[in-house]
Amino acid sequence: TNTTPINLAGLNTLLDRLDSPVGRDLKLSLSRVLEDSVLGPEERLLALLATATSAGHHDLAAYARAELLARGVQEGEVREAAESAAIM
Repeated sequence: TNTTPINLAGLNTLLDRLDSPVGRDLKLSLSRVLEDSVLGPEERLLALLATATSAGHHDLAAYARAELLARGVQEGEVREAAESAAIM
């Protein structure tokens, strides 16, 4: 398990494109959840991947997938998290 803090630069860039009050709130809320949680960084990113996939937010899912793979999470585990969205 990689406990290195999550790199939020990519997330911030992605959410900066949502130039609206909702976009700003989403950026703040997601940043807080990804930075401060009882879950480990990889678990947070896996949950983000499943949630973003379920919601059909492809850019956010791609961000989570890239961050997970960069952390060395196995492709099978990443795929399983994305596929778990079908259950939600």
